[in-house]
Amino acid sequence: MALLGKEKIIPQRSEVWAHFTKIINSEGASKTKCNYCEKEFYCDMKKYGTGSLKYHISSYLIKKHVGKG
Repeated sequence: MALLGKEKIIPQRSEVWAHFTKIINSEGASKTKCNYCEKEFYCDMKKYGTGSLKYHISSYLIKKHVGKG
């Protein structure tokens, strides 16, 4: 969930957040880290959205599944 202002909590709407952890890097920028490969992405959703996160998870899971075959 995200905190908006001081009082209102907004639930995350995208299913990708089950696969990522939000972090703030040393420069103070909001980023997110993949729970599987630890790759970091910028996560200001007003600028970047979740499309790249969805693509990363789908391609990561496909590569991992194909690699087991």
